[in-house]
Amino acid sequence: MKVYQVKFCDNISEIDSIIESGAIPIIVDPSGDIMREYKPEVIVDAIIAKTNIGTGIDDAKIVIGVGPGFEAGVDCHRLQLRQKEVTILVG
Repeated sequence: MKVYQVKFCDNISEIDSIIESGAIPIIVDPSGDIMREYKPEVIVDAIIAKTNIGTGIDDAKIVIGVGPGFEAGVDCHRLQLRQKEVTILVG
């Protein structure tokens, strides 16, 4: 298993410097404004709203939906569900 270093960003201006340092930037974007402005290659929607509230498969090169409400191949490229202590990866 490969281990990656991640760093949380406080704002969009920190993203590029974190990537240049070799880490993966993580930013919380509940409104989707940063996603639309920055256009990241990967989006992980982990809102766990039990329904898809707007994430689309075309929002990024790789879109991962976490929790119920997503359909792999329709809303996202990959879907992760956790049921009864078992993690299920679909897509």
